[in-house]
Amino acid sequence: MVNICAFSLLLDIDECQKPSDICGPYSSCNNTVGSYNCTCLIGFNATNPALPTKNSNPCNDIDECLANVCGDNGTCDNKPGSYSCECHKGYQIVPDATPVCQDIDECFNSTICGPGSVCTNTPGAHTCACEVGYTPTQPDQEPSENNICLDIDECVKDPPICGPSSNCTNSIGSYNCTCFIGYRLNNPDVIASLANPCTDIDECIEKPGLCGKQTVCTNEQGTFYCSCPDGFFPSTGILWKMGVSFCQSLQDILDAIVPPEEVSGVGPVARSIRVSSEGDGETGSVILGISDRLVAAMVSPTQNQTRKAVQTSTVDLSLRIMGPASHDDISVLLSAKGQTMNINLQSLAEKNNGSAAVAFMTLTGMESLLSHQYFKTENKTEMYSDVFTAILPSVNHTNLTEPVNFTIQHKKKVPESGIVTCVYWEDKHENNDEAGKEGETMRWSVEGCWVAYSDENNTVCSCSHLSTFALIMQIGEVYDIPLYSV
Repeated sequence: MVNICAFSLLLDIDECQKPSDICGPYSSCNNTVGSYNCTCLIGFNATNPALPTKNSNPCNDIDECLANVCGDNGTCDNKPGSYSCECHKGYQIVPDATPVCQDIDECFNSTICGPGSVCTNTPGAHTCACEVGYTPTQPDQEPSENNICLDIDECVKDPPICGPSSNCTNSIGSYNCTCFIGYRLNNPDVIASLANPCTDIDECIEKPGLCGKQTVCTNEQGTFYCSCPDGFFPSTGILWKMGVSFCQSLQDILDAIVPPEEVSGVGPVARSIRVSSEGDGETGSVILGISDRLVAAMVSPTQNQTRKAVQTSTVDLSLRIMGPASHDDISVLLSAKGQTMNINLQSLAEKNNGSAAVAFMTLTGMESLLSHQYFKTENKTEMYSDVFTAILPSVNHTNLTEPVNFTIQHKKKVPESGIVTCVYWEDKHENNDEAGKEGETMRWSVEGCWVAYSDENNTVCSCSHLSTFALIMQIGEVYDIPLYSV
């Protein structure tokens, strides 16, 4: 008996190769051994996700826009198997982000606001502001690359940002305040301002004895000054020198003067000895120096204009003091023993913090001491007026802005051969430690003085400086000139 065995070969059927759309549209077919499975393409989902995908349960498009995939700051447009986002202004697409439309940080690594500014990012936008101490070129518009921030000059503001009695110094993006000399802050840890102003330092209270013994210390806004009590006068004359000046009685000053024995002196109490015709310039200069110091002691601070006069048998003095609150005429007229002086005191006050003083004075007998012999010329000379002095007591800046005019009375009529000369007393001893002979160091000089007008009784002298002045007559030789007929 013969046994015959039969074998059959089973082959897998690839259902995915069949022409029929076994999985339906928008899907992919995946063959397996003895079977297959279907999956929806990206962006699609089975009609009934709980059942297998196939032709009877086809894939449908997923509407991603329903999930607000673009976010609130974008517009979503659904498409088959996909979608697209259009972001609003200030937002951009970031594919891997949720939501897709993300804010643009305009401030990141950007100069959008321009230099000197601060950029602040906000959702979908940004804001620009200038740094402290800066302002936009167009202040009514926000800063930008075209409307850049510029430094604010705080020092030009009104009222002053530093407050009164202070200096303001502008710097880039800021400023600095410093108090005037003689002022300080109540709170030094806070910058000067209207709320923390610079206030005056009362040096006289804080530093007792600042001016020295037997002196008077007077506080002023931003400064102080030293003076002497009544009946005493500064040892250095017009200007008080700290650490040097002290107060002397008038008797002490007079006792220090030791005139030569042959000089009679000045005034009615002078001795009867006659002064030499050559004079005594040294004693005359000493007396002028004392006079200057005494006049300076008469000057006291004032807000308005003050007039003082002294008339004795020896002295004729006119003093005018102008303060910051004075509104009198610019030109001031002073007189002494018939002579007059016209000076622009207002211009001097403007250069001296609003205050100035001028004195015009004659001393009886000075023409004998400051003899006409001190005027060097080939002509004969004669003293033709009283000697008078014009000084600026307690004035620091004494440069004149315009000449001073003196109207001087002649002692007698001018002869036909006479020439009237305006002169001033020049004593080089005061500025020369190595003075030579007296005739070379003390003299009547014409420098800076000239005759503006003259008649037989009066002469007007114009001078560009102040000093001690006089008129000297020069008398030349008169020759008979023969007449010839042609």
